[in-house]
Amino acid sequence: MGLDNYPDPYPCKKLGVVVFTEQEHVDCDRTVYCPFKHDDTPTGPFGTSCWYRGRILARELDAIGMDELAAACYQDMSCSAVSEFADQLNQLADSLEDRVDDLRGAGWNGIFEESTGHIKWQEYSNKSDVISAIRTGAAWYKKVAGFGCGVRAWY
Repeated sequence: MGLDNYPDPYPCKKLGVVVFTEQEHVDCDRTVYCPFKHDDTPTGPFGTSCWYRGRILARELDAIGMDELAAACYQDMSCSAVSEFADQLNQLADSLEDRVDDLRGAGWNGIFEESTGHIKWQEYSNKSDVISAIRTGAAWYKKVAGFGCGVRAWY
């Protein structure tokens, strides 16, 4: 199952700078001031700059046993909840910095094995990858909260 998160309302709409396509969709390319346009975050399926590929964060959190935080990625949140969640993610990343280097994150590039009925992962995230995913997610959530927006989960 996929997961994408997006601000609600979109910051460009809240700021009154949004440009729409003829189909009444947000046109990120023509919106002059998009606060997310130049961020280096994984974007969602519709190509909007403010959508965040939340499944990456959720999978890493799940892989390291942070089930409640992983589940929160699938929840709609108010602005204050978004800010609190970002703080929790940053605190987790800080605590992981001091852990031993044998931290293993999510499995990637899976191949389904018919004989076992399971997915065999070709590689796993390492400590640095996990911390980077958490910090990237925290920064996105904090930025959204900074615009006074909540977050919606789409999956």
